[in-house]
Amino acid sequence: MASDLSPFSALKKPYQAALNGDWEAMKSFYDKHPEHVVRPLTIDGLTPLHIAGYSSEGTELLQHLLSLLPPSEIPLAISKKSDHHNNVFHEVASTNNVASAKLLISELSQNNLPKLKMILEDRNQIGETPLFRAAALGKDKTLGTKKEINGMTGLHLLAKMPSAFRSSCDMGKVKRLLYHFQQTSSQTEDLERGGQDTSSPRQSNKHPPAISRKYYDMWRGLAKEWPAIDEIWKAKRKHESAIELTKLLVKMDTTWTDSLKVEDRPISLGKGILDALDDESNSTEGGADKGGRGDQTPDTPLLIAASEGIVEIFDEILYVNPQAIEHINKDEVTIVVAAIRHRRREIFRRLKMMKGVMEHRLFSLIDKRGYTILHHAADMKNYNGGTRAGPALQLQEELQWFERVRKIVPSHYVMHRNNAGKTADELFKEQHAGLLNKAERWIKETSQSCSAIAILVATVVFTAALTVPGGNDKTGHPIFLHSPFFLFFIIMDVISLASSLTYVVMFLSILTSPFKQENFLEALPRKLMIGFTLLFLSITTTMLSFAATIFLINHFDKKAMTITLINIAVLLPVSIFALMQFPLYVALSRKMNSLFKKIMKKALQQTSISHFFHGR
Repeated sequence: MASDLSPFSALKKPYQAALNGDWEAMKSFYDKHPEHVVRPLTIDGLTPLHIAGYSSEGTELLQHLLSLLPPSEIPLAISKKSDHHNNVFHEVASTNNVASAKLLISELSQNNLPKLKMILEDRNQIGETPLFRAAALGKDKTLGTKKEINGMTGLHLLAKMPSAFRSSCDMGKVKRLLYHFQQTSSQTEDLERGGQDTSSPRQSNKHPPAISRKYYDMWRGLAKEWPAIDEIWKAKRKHESAIELTKLLVKMDTTWTDSLKVEDRPISLGKGILDALDDESNSTEGGADKGGRGDQTPDTPLLIAASEGIVEIFDEILYVNPQAIEHINKDEVTIVVAAIRHRRREIFRRLKMMKGVMEHRLFSLIDKRGYTILHHAADMKNYNGGTRAGPALQLQEELQWFERVRKIVPSHYVMHRNNAGKTADELFKEQHAGLLNKAERWIKETSQSCSAIAILVATVVFTAALTVPGGNDKTGHPIFLHSPFFLFFIIMDVISLASSLTYVVMFLSILTSPFKQENFLEALPRKLMIGFTLLFLSITTTMLSFAATIFLINHFDKKAMTITLINIAVLLPVSIFALMQFPLYVALSRKMNSLFKKIMKKALQQTSISHFFHGR
């Protein structure tokens, strides 16, 4: 026992000083022993920084202790956790000491801004981040409006953390299913605490039912055995805590009320070259495209959330303050422009569902550069590479986005020219010229490579058709002519030959196609998808014909072993090819599925009209 307590024997004086609130005595001790600043002062792991942060009068002590540390060690000291997983920020958040919070933020923003973001997202033992702890405990009533870094409030910081929200996390079908069936944060915390009442504002006083306890135990057991499930569990708790914090901060947010009054601008159908050059020069000199950073004033949380694609913050702000949708910042950026610039499809989908002021006002605004929302869709300034693999599919995605925005723009706005004298279509072609060149090279190289493979496969299956398995009898007929496996071999071989030859024709068609931007919207991707489908079919049927040949030659000797080896031989190359090409195939097929649905919808409409007239 003595050995366990020996590390604390040298810290009796500062510990007693902390109990008495004697900060001068603590300063004096740590001035002489700066190496002890990051050492735990209590048996539950609290350092002197934790204690200074927890005290409402400890700002001066906190500043003094931090000054004793080398700048490189400050982020590590602030992020150091107690046995309850609280860092120094958690302790500061439990008090009303805004000065200490500003001090910590100032220290971290000077030394390590990414570390500040990580610390603010850090969760303690009960799943609370420092920001949530401050808001939930109600210690700082002005948390939502108090500006910390570069004029940013707590909601600004949260809007800059897309990874804290479900909408910004890409999950596969299996992960989404597991995520859906796992318990919520509040249910989990109730079960972890056994229904006991605590100081947490989210704590329930009711005892959890037995079924919930068993369900929790099942998931807890799976999480211990499977790290992937544990990660999903933690992610869900983080996402739900972020939503709860958002609801608290949005109620205090008033940044959206500071909106720019924009004058109506007429449509411009044409300008002289000199006028266009003058306007472009003036626009550049005037700093029209400084992105809202001319005076270091940040965008509102609503615009940041729309730019980052954080649906949860977007929905909550508009639910509490629906008028915020009309907000325009000093650079004449609206919520519609923010979503379109950054290709945020889900935000854009929500905006399209809104009517009234949205339809007649924000969709038809022209900014000081002469940009309509279609010009913003054409601009690649905020393009981040898209979500698809390969330049051709990335260009297709850009074309789809441009067409999606075009549908909501008033028809007479399509021919509008910006201050540089360019329509949205002209701007799109200019901005995407580089991507078009990359897409052309990529699709040509892919087509040439696939054509070589197709010719090789066609040669193999043609040779196999001439040299039948087992050979011929004296009459010249195949020995296994009446075997069902021989018939299967012939059918697979014919299908493989036909698909591989059609495959070659399809890729030759791609190579001879005009590589214009509009062809990358549907025509070229459709041919590419058909080609990959034929390639997959050709390889699959080739391996199946090979399997039938093995069956015929072996005469079913050692049946079980033969079948096993054949299955492995057949499935291995097909499976590898499918796994390698599946993401690309899925990306191609999405547009084709959409096109198929449109065709079916029109066909059904025509059928309904025909039935209507026949019925009359």
